[in-house]
Amino acid sequence: MADSRDDFRNPGPPPDDVRRRVLGAVRQGLGLGAIAVLSREADAGCRLVACDVADGRVARPEGTLLDTLGAAAGAWRTRQTVVLNQDAPRPMAVPYAERSVTVGGAVALVLEGGLVWADRVDGPLGTAQIDAVREVGRLLDLRDASERSIRQHAARLDELAATVEGVRSILAGGSEREAVAALAEAAARQAEAARVLVVLLGDEPGRAMVVGGAGARAREAVGRTFSIADGMLGLALRAGVVMPPGGHYQAAMGPILSPGVPVHVRIGEPLALLLLGAPEDPLGAVVRVGGRPDASIHGLRTLADTAALLIRQFRLRERLARDAMFDGLTGLYNRRALSLRLSESFAAARRHDQPLALVMLDLDHFKAVNDLHGHLVGDRVLREFADVIRLCLRESDYAGRYGGEEFALVLPGADANGARGVAERIRQRVEASRLVVASAALTVTVSGG
Repeated sequence: MADSRDDFRNPGPPPDDVRRRVLGAVRQGLGLGAIAVLSREADAGCRLVACDVADGRVARPEGTLLDTLGAAAGAWRTRQTVVLNQDAPRPMAVPYAERSVTVGGAVALVLEGGLVWADRVDGPLGTAQIDAVREVGRLLDLRDASERSIRQHAARLDELAATVEGVRSILAGGSEREAVAALAEAAARQAEAARVLVVLLGDEPGRAMVVGGAGARAREAVGRTFSIADGMLGLALRAGVVMPPGGHYQAAMGPILSPGVPVHVRIGEPLALLLLGAPEDPLGAVVRVGGRPDASIHGLRTLADTAALLIRQFRLRERLARDAMFDGLTGLYNRRALSLRLSESFAAARRHDQPLALVMLDLDHFKAVNDLHGHLVGDRVLREFADVIRLCLRESDYAGRYGGEEFALVLPGADANGARGVAERIRQRVEASRLVVASAALTVTVSGG
């Protein structure tokens, strides 16, 4: 099946070819020496778009930027129609030729985007001829407007297709890292951007990190951490809006992310900084540099919202998995996770014929601590005891909360003497600790075996 967008991309003969045919028919039908269409460029310059001349005349190449318009300069400047009928044919500077040509009559008619010029050699232009040229100009304006609309529709369809494909690629990601990479690539393709950076806020307040990018020189920024107060990102987070308001970078705006994070944006270049997630609870931001100036911000928002939703799902899944394995109070393994890891460690020790030590620890008279000081104090004691355990373990060791005040240490590769040494270090640290409760020092001891 044909792509439905083909109707927009291929509306018929190329517009330049249609324009040439029209100009040729009009020139011959009206007995003109020449007819030309001029367009106004973005920098206020003038370009010769199309021209048809009678035999014997030499026109500039189509597409030429004109440094002088000759007799058409007044109409170009005032945006008013100018009729130049002469008493007798004489040389005249015309916009379509480098040298003056003999002209008996001429007209410069204003178009929406420029001018149409017509002249004849052997006499002045009559009212009917001028009206006919004016109608040609009006039809060319309509044709150009239609062509612009078709191109805009085609661009929007291409952008929509790129957005849909981008959403599909983001959703296909199996991890937060893959979702970030897919977002950067999709945002770059959607707007044909020079580069895209994806930033995520860190756990430390006021800090962020560039975690992904796409396009030229994007890798220079990936992995950089920075303060969000130093650039445009901080303003976007506070205001909850797309930055910058005009969609183009200006020197007065300062750094995009931070002075130490290279974004490589030129003055006047298209720029969009969009938050990831809801403004009241953002995950970070996506920065798009360059590309099509008319690229829709809505498509970028769709990609960003999709990625933010997926990243939150991945983080929730990780949190649930962690909550299923770790004790919420102490941060050590819970009893179920401890048993699973202990089984794996036991099997590995047997397979490699290596020693494995298991130490059980119990806080002495812990019930009395709860009864005398309350459960909040008891929770503080358990957390500080867990911190002592972590300080005394090697990287290969691990611990878990076996019961209320009972803990277990698993020490791969440790024999009885090594396990006894670890248990003794923990006992001494705990006994030396002092927990201040109601202006009094609470001493806790521990037994192990």
